Parts: sequence; structure tokens; C-alpha cells
Amino acid sequence: MSEGGLLVHLPEEIEINQTLALQLFFPSRSHLYNLETVVKVVWKDIHMSKDLAWDYRTGVRFVDTAPEDISELKSFLMGFGQKPVHTA
Repeated sequence: MSEGGLLVHLPEEIEINQTLALQLFFPSRSHLYNLETVVKVVWKDIHMSKDLAWDYRTGVRFVDTAPEDISELKSFLMGFGQKPVHTA
């Protein structure tokens, strides 16, 4: 996941340039944040998993996301960039 989009694993193949409505859930401060967005498929890759089922890895770009949702997403992602606090 990034500010621009994300990688999703889908049960079926989706065509490039197709739009999808997604709901993402991630921790934000003291609650679970629910981000509703529209994304556009920008790339796809098909792999066979260990159980011989197809795995459709799909790269999507955010195309219709509210500014407050982008702000929450940025805050969430910045949490991964912070150095851990070490205690003695």
C-alpha cells in the first residue's frame, strides 16, 4: 500500500483500466478506520499458488478518494517509517 495505490490479490482476473469500488480497514489512532474508495487497475500478474489455484495479483491506483481519507492513509503509512523506540 502507498499513497497512490496498492497491490490486491483477487479471486478472478480483472482487466487493465477497469474501475473497482474498495473498502479498506486499517488502525487509526484509537479506532479502526474505514476507507471507501474507487481504484483503477493499472497492472496485473497471474501466478499459480502452492495449492495449484490461480492468484491474480493486481496493482490499482486510487482515483476517487476523499482528502480526509488520504490524510488518514498518510498517517497510517508514516507509522511504518518511524524508527522503533528502544527502552533499556
